[in-house]
Amino acid sequence: MSLYTSQTYKHRQAVGPVQLEIVPGKGLGWRATRDITVGELLLVSLPIAVLYGTPGEAPSNDELAEALRQAWPRLSVLERRWLLLLGDCCAATSGAVPPLLLQPPAAVARQQPGGGGGDVAPTTAAAQDGQPASESTAATTAEVPATSARPDGALEDLFLLLHRARSLLAEAQKVQTATELVTAPPPPPPQQQQQPTASRPKSAAAAAAASTSSPSASAAAASSNPPALPLPPALFGISPSISSIHPPTATPTAATYGGGGGGSGGVVADLVRRYSYSEPYEDPVLEELLEVPPVSCVGLWPEVALLNHSCCPNTALLVVGGVAYARAGRAVMEGEELTVSYLGTDVAPDRGLLRRINGELVTELEAAAHATLTAASRPRQQQAALLARMEGLLGQVEDSCTFLELPPRGRLVILASVYGLVRLICDLAELSQQTTPERRLQLQQLAAEVLEAVAPGSDSHVTAAVKAAGVARRAHGADSAAARRAELAAGSAHLARYGRELLSEPALLRRLVATRRRLVTGSDLAASMGVLAWLEQAGPG
Repeated sequence: MSLYTSQTYKHRQAVGPVQLEIVPGKGLGWRATRDITVGELLLVSLPIAVLYGTPGEAPSNDELAEALRQAWPRLSVLERRWLLLLGDCCAATSGAVPPLLLQPPAAVARQQPGGGGGDVAPTTAAAQDGQPASESTAATTAEVPATSARPDGALEDLFLLLHRARSLLAEAQKVQTATELVTAPPPPPPQQQQQPTASRPKSAAAAAAASTSSPSASAAAASSNPPALPLPPALFGISPSISSIHPPTATPTAATYGGGGGGSGGVVADLVRRYSYSEPYEDPVLEELLEVPPVSCVGLWPEVALLNHSCCPNTALLVVGGVAYARAGRAVMEGEELTVSYLGTDVAPDRGLLRRINGELVTELEAAAHATLTAASRPRQQQAALLARMEGLLGQVEDSCTFLELPPRGRLVILASVYGLVRLICDLAELSQQTTPERRLQLQQLAAEVLEAVAPGSDSHVTAAVKAAGVARRAHGADSAAARRAELAAGSAHLARYGRELLSEPALLRRLVATRRRLVTGSDLAASMGVLAWLEQAGPG
């Protein structure tokens, strides 16, 4: 799998066993078309725009919105249409104005009932079986409950948005296929030995030559060389009215959208806040395998943008080479909606959120933990007292979950809200050696289970699973049943993040696990050495 070992890997847009549909109460969303196992590839989304920053400090949404403004003249036709569609999705879900105002009037007319053709028909299972696209769309309409309709006609607007989104997905596949045909090297002449040549570059001349003989290649060339258009005022919040972009009688402004872009930001500011995705750190294991420097990133990936939120998501996101890969973070049933967490893929670094959830609890414990690990006297007694206090608080949360008779996943969600407490107990128990090996294993496994529930396939989830496997080996031996179970859980976490393709490449899976284990061991060793140095200075107490 050269995706994880080669910097020259060619990323391709892809849609797996999922389909875009209308989700009542949420707008557009993705649903599984069959049962999906952990690690299966769901989406590969190429970015409209992506920015990189220093590790731990991803570029802001304002910077991304400005980058979109600057990149608009260079965007392909498909990328512009995706950006306009996401702007209309903001309008449709806010309920402030009807959508379709960000489209060219001709495109709106073609998509209205009774309008002429011109857009690619939406890709549906019925259409693939030979059913007309219009009948397929009507069948999909009938599946949506009537209770989801609102007096302002938003349901009809959503169906128009669904048609546009499916059209864009189908057109993207056609353009990608045409581009691959254009850039593919020609077959060798018959009865002649093929000469070793370099792969054909993606040049405008090659695209123009292919466009004379292939309609699909012509579409690819048009998408890669879009006509120069001015900035849409409703999208970017500029004042000039452009009749070629908007109807002169109905041009929305930033203030028209609920919560809008504010001031001169336009709809793109709200669009970026709602649909962008950022990672404060790229995957540290892949950074080592690909030999690239550590960076943070923020970007806008159109297919990923249509994934809705859940506090218990079932989809894992991973950005590799600026391309977003969405995989099943856990088993997904046919018809189940695919979701991600808008709170972030990693729970541990989000300290601000934890403080807001738990008030002064986490803040006070963090201060107490820092004071204990830097105390000048009686360090062992203070560590034991603080650990007992935190264990008591965690026990109160567990007792509350038992009293409320919460299901297992509900219990994990509650524990996720106090994950700062769980993490502090794990760290203090491991560094101070104040608990038994079995208790340390239970704590690490609890942390991994919590992250699997609220951030499956995230970097924090994989790291916690690898830590739990290490504690299990030290506590029970490498050949014990507990160690084997922990190793299986760590392997499942790797599949959720990096894909089921690793099952056919066991050497790469072992390499990923070994690199992760080495990074975890290095960080733990550095922390332990710091504690030992402090104990030597402060005395055993």
